[in-house]
Amino acid sequence: MKRPGVTLIELLVTLTVSVILLAIFIPAFRTFEEKNNLTQAAQQMRNALLRSHGFALAPRQGSLQINCYAITFSTTSTEYDVVEVTNAIAQTGSPCGQTGTGNVTVIDRNFFAPSVRIIAISDGTSGATSCQFQFGLGEVVAYDMLCDQALTGDKIALQLRNTRINESSDPQSARQLDQFVTFNRVTGTVTIGEQ
Repeated sequence: MKRPGVTLIELLVTLTVSVILLAIFIPAFRTFEEKNNLTQAAQQMRNALLRSHGFALAPRQGSLQINCYAITFSTTSTEYDVVEVTNAIAQTGSPCGQTGTGNVTVIDRNFFAPSVRIIAISDGTSGATSCQFQFGLGEVVAYDMLCDQALTGDKIALQLRNTRINESSDPQSARQLDQFVTFNRVTGTVTIGEQ
């Protein structure tokens, strides 16, 4: 008569199959998680740009002289802030007024996941390491950008990379995994995509 239960061999086979399946699925899950971090970072950047645009369109009350809302993105930073510039000295062509004048208040602080970075800011022909997007107030928002290098194209792309999923890849395949947040200076639209 056979006893109910499992034999030691059956138990070992089940454990072996389970370990093999875990070894296959854990790296796939980590890759999924890292791609999700990259997508979330791109969406947060897009939302920050759209929020700044929305703040600039909102009607104002009170005596505070708000000049503009701005965001600075940099290839050397893991964070970016949406700021409100008030009481700055007016300057033609700059919604935020003269650089270094006025008061700057952080109204929204954003951080990237530890492995996500902006690796390039470009207009398709030239690149920069830092750019400030400025949104002047009014019924029609005035856009401007201050970059450490001159970017003259209509579309400015911020290239995001997750170093954990790209670190062992060759440069060509790494680029295929990147996310791009593109700001159109003419229309004020922001898009997310892969290139």
